[in-house]
Amino acid sequence: MIKIIKNSILFLLVFFVTQLAAQEVAVDAVIDTTKLRIGEPAKVDLYLSYSAKKALKITWPTIGDTLTEKVEVLSTTAIDTTLPNKSNSTKILQHQQITVTVYDSGYYAIPGFKFIIDDDTAHPLYTKPLFLEVHTVPTDTSATKVKDIKSPLNEPFNWRWYIDYIYWGIGILVAVVAIAIWVMYQNKKKKNFVPEPEKPKIPPHILALASLEKIQRETIWKDGKIKEYYSEISDTVRLYIEERFNVNALESTTDEIMTAFRSQVVDKESKDKLQQLLTLSDLVKFAKQFPIEDEHNFSLQNAFDFVNGTKREEEVQLDASGTRIVDTYSPQQITEQINARQAAHAEQFAKTTTTQAKPAQTQEQVAPTTKKSNKWLVIILAVFGFIVLFCITYFVLNMVMGNLNDAGMEQTPNSSQTQPQTNNQGPQMLDAETRLDSVTVSEDNVTRQYRTLVNVMEAQLDVELVKSQSRPNLVNEVKLSDEYKELREHSGSVEFIYSDKTGKQMFITTVGPEDYLN
Repeated sequence: MIKIIKNSILFLLVFFVTQLAAQEVAVDAVIDTTKLRIGEPAKVDLYLSYSAKKALKITWPTIGDTLTEKVEVLSTTAIDTTLPNKSNSTKILQHQQITVTVYDSGYYAIPGFKFIIDDDTAHPLYTKPLFLEVHTVPTDTSATKVKDIKSPLNEPFNWRWYIDYIYWGIGILVAVVAIAIWVMYQNKKKKNFVPEPEKPKIPPHILALASLEKIQRETIWKDGKIKEYYSEISDTVRLYIEERFNVNALESTTDEIMTAFRSQVVDKESKDKLQQLLTLSDLVKFAKQFPIEDEHNFSLQNAFDFVNGTKREEEVQLDASGTRIVDTYSPQQITEQINARQAAHAEQFAKTTTTQAKPAQTQEQVAPTTKKSNKWLVIILAVFGFIVLFCITYFVLNMVMGNLNDAGMEQTPNSSQTQPQTNNQGPQMLDAETRLDSVTVSEDNVTRQYRTLVNVMEAQLDVELVKSQSRPNLVNEVKLSDEYKELREHSGSVEFIYSDKTGKQMFITTVGPEDYLN
């Protein structure tokens, strides 16, 4: 009997403490309106208050995209906590506002929001449920009277509506006639001819050494042409690598070339010298680094050592009859082939062919191939000629008849005020590697310069390295150049937007007042 009494007293104490703790925390939910139209927002305010004498862990309800299937949540504010004040120094208030809406008419109930105190999931606190009454937008039936369909408006005929079609028609007609005349002229030419025998190919190491000796004699770095000096060394070595090792070096980055050399039988010293001169050339060309005089000679000597250390002496050249040619070449032959290789590289970065000279073919053997080649040549030139003639005709007609169009059209008022300020000079080369494409000035006093590295693609560069190395030079350019004097006076900013030769944007460097005013 005594044990039963003790258990009853203990139960009553636990129940009393639980109820007392629950009374210390109060939650409530209030909605600003219970009636709204479809799509109209309503605000639900959640309130929580508890005694500041005891530290409590309170878990607020998680608010998702919806409260119920139809009641959607538009926004939720952060929980706002009000500390004790003089009127009630023992009470802490918290508040959160939820904006909801409904897109279907009807009556909807929002269930109570669940609060958990001190991780007691068995005894959560709930707010009172809320109710919404959603109505459609009433329509005025008196305003929806049936009306007659309006007849089409009469517009006077204007031949200028078809001016573009006239341009296209005349351009196509002129192009077709010109191509027909050109094809007839080509058909009258001699179809068969005997090509000249291909000249014996000079081994790549001889051409490379001759080019390096020419660079050594000219010493253009003494005239301030440091970038051109390192470009010539780098291009000579890259072209030698393509012909000697069959590695696509002209359009590869330094890291890609060194990776390809892992599979080549080359000594470590030659690889180290190659990496030194290519890395330094990249920094000079793209990051505008200025090496000291000793580095100029050291890089050129590394190029000589690399070619001499990797050349293949056993290369044998045969003439058209299959007779061995002694590896002695006149300076004129070497100069001719060097100039031919440099011209081809400068125009299209084309790979040099490594095929050996073939024996001379008879006229009967050459004729079918020549005929087929001429056929494709005629097709390609015909298409190209059509495009060129059409463009010329179209622009000429625009220039001749442009005044007629302008006379029949009114200019939109103040249209020039909506256009950004741009440079009127067109693209211009800043140096051998960089082209300034355009300049725009926005309303927030930000000048944007669009620049292109005309000789490289993004894959050939370490973009972050070039960006970090070029930033000091760009800051000095804005800080010291007279072109930016007005910009500095108005505390403007400059964004240098760099792209590769394909037009792909690589990086943006921003120079602001905090840079050029220090």
